[in-house]
Amino acid sequence: MIPAKTTERREFYSSLAPYYDQIYGFIDYRKQARLFDILFKRFGSSGGKKLLDLCCGTGSHMVYLKELGYVPTGFDISADMLAVARQKLPYTPLIQGDLRDLKLSVGLIPYCIAVQRKCS
Repeated sequence: MIPAKTTERREFYSSLAPYYDQIYGFIDYRKQARLFDILFKRFGSSGGKKLLDLCCGTGSHMVYLKELGYVPTGFDISADMLAVARQKLPYTPLIQGDLRDLKLSVGLIPYCIAVQRKCS
């Protein structure tokens, strides 16, 4: 079970960071990115290709979305998860924080994803 307190949640995900890509290695992130691209083109705005990946973990979705021309920003509670993402995406903005505290302006980023695992 995922802990409720922010510090415990951060520690939980940080403890998974070294193993996260192995645990979820069966997921076809490239295929999912292509699906997002189709959905964004069909139902999305024409406001550019900026994308926010909430609970981005180790950044696997962002890698493939970037290949499709999107300009991702990652957001995650765990600095250790973001450190793995940084290895994959050295020039991509990555923000550490608790999703419950995130404040966004409408229209600032036209696309947003939060995929697969329970977000914190």
